[in-house]
Amino acid sequence: MMDINTLDLNMTCYAHAAYHEAGTQQEIIAVFNVIRNRIKAGYGKDSCEVVYANGQFQGITDANHEEVDQKRYLQIKSLAVDVIHFNKYHNPIGKKLHFYDDSISTPQGWKNCNTKIGRLIFCE
Repeated sequence: MMDINTLDLNMTCYAHAAYHEAGTQQEIIAVFNVIRNRIKAGYGKDSCEVVYANGQFQGITDANHEEVDQKRYLQIKSLAVDVIHFNKYHNPIGKKLHFYDDSISTPQGWKNCNTKIGRLIFCE
């Protein structure tokens, strides 16, 4: 069982990534599941290692993103607790490990990009 401080830090990392990468609730839930899938696949030992790995989750490293809307951020963090800690929502992406915005071409080498949620496309 995770202590409260570790749980809070992990939910913060999930929320930080989803805040900058996703818009709708369904996109957010899907991004949370990409992070969870990456942990299971060994990309990092926890959400923070996965989210802050070099070259991942471009939205959080983009210096041009807008100021954080605290209310929206806290809603996303609360949703992270429900999705990740309490498993209240179905995983809509299966074991997919990557995603990209539909405004760009499929990144080279990504396979089975056949799950689209909102503007995000999820791949293996």
